[in-house]
Amino acid sequence: IQHKQLPIIRWTVDALNELDISDKTPVTQFGAIAIRDPGLVLKLLRAANDTEKRRLQADVYTVEHAAMMLGITRMRSIHAALPLIDDAASGPAKAGLWRTIERAYHAAYQAYEWARLRHDRLAEEIFTVTLLHEVGELMLWTHGPAALLQVEELVHEEDAPVDEAQYIALGCSLPELSLALAEGWVVAIAIGVG
Repeated sequence: IQHKQLPIIRWTVDALNELDISDKTPVTQFGAIAIRDPGLVLKLLRAANDTEKRRLQADVYTVEHAAMMLGITRMRSIHAALPLIDDAASGPAKAGLWRTIERAYHAAYQAYEWARLRHDRLAEEIFTVTLLHEVGELMLWTHGPAALLQVEELVHEEDAPVDEAQYIALGCSLPELSLALAEGWVVAIAIGVG
């Protein structure tokens, strides 16, 4: 699943299509729409960190920074290459994907507010990292839902602890999968195959 994409929310596509993106469009307008969609956030960060021009600069961790790095022209079409959730998942997989997106967004917003209250200068980065913490589960709901359905069955029908059920069904925990995916993307970008 490392080379696969996450689907995006139809609302995101509709909102971006309604946004009159031009060279004068503030990056914050694009960011306010994109930041609610983990699939688009992941695509933007992977694309921005894979840019050849970026090799001499710091890594990109926020949607606004990614939008600045990629430029308005590329931002106009980047979401068009991603599948919609409605087309990528159905039934229990779609329901699981939505639950995970909602949980990830809620956690990200809470982390952002906590960071802001603490006057943390990296509140936007904290939001992004928290939003993508569930990337392993999001990828599995999209590209391998049977394993997560097995986890749910073990937890609900056999009363297995969540961590144990994940190891039985996946061979690792979901946080370990998320970390392995992120590390794989960093390595792929570093060697130029991202």
